[in-house]
Amino acid sequence: ASLARLARIERILPMLARKIDLSDAEAKTARSQIATGQSSLRQLIDAEVAGFRARDQQIRTEAEALLLQITIAANTGTLISIIGLDDG
Repeated sequence: ASLARLARIERILPMLARKIDLSDAEAKTARSQIATGQSSLRQLIDAEVAGFRARDQQIRTEAEALLLQITIAANTGTLISIIGLDDG
């Protein structure tokens, strides 16, 4: 189950990065269009919020991946050697 979840997360992370890039581009566009009236402050704020939410989701997903990696290492007996606590 942990390996399957980790594989899903590894597929999700590039999509989250793309979502962040798109939010950043949308915010940049909205910021540049405010002066001309083509965009509103509300649109800019919405784009910024979307970017922050995407980054938050990315951080939470990366943390989950790290926890899964630790769990997998613990379950396979490799955690001690990975963190350097083995006698070798």
